[in-house]
Amino acid sequence: MNLQRTNPADSILDITFHTLKRRLLLLIIVLAAFSLVSFDGKKQATSLQNSATNAYLFKVNKIELPINNVGVLADVPIPGGRQGVYDDKVFLFSGGFFLGGYGGYDSSFLWVNGVASAVRIGDY
Repeated sequence: MNLQRTNPADSILDITFHTLKRRLLLLIIVLAAFSLVSFDGKKQATSLQNSATNAYLFKVNKIELPINNVGVLADVPIPGGRQGVYDDKVFLFSGGFFLGGYGGYDSSFLWVNGVASAVRIGDY
């Protein structure tokens, strides 16, 4: 009879490693999907920089979206308009982002960050 004793920590570490591996693979897939951009073969700039305000106008396919260096979307003073446009129709007046999560060695540090110009919330 061959009985082997296994360390319970080994199975926990194995599960954690596989979970981490899956999350890393999912992150790579999501980043790869966002990085794929198609174009119609015409050479045109995908962004214009306004050096006075550090604002950019992203022009990709039918989307024109102004953004500035602090994360404000669409509500950015730039030549050509202050709104997000898709196929000559406004789809975004003002946007921003809020991010949050747990960090640190033992994931006990809660952090939150965000920018939303329409409600005058700015962090930068």
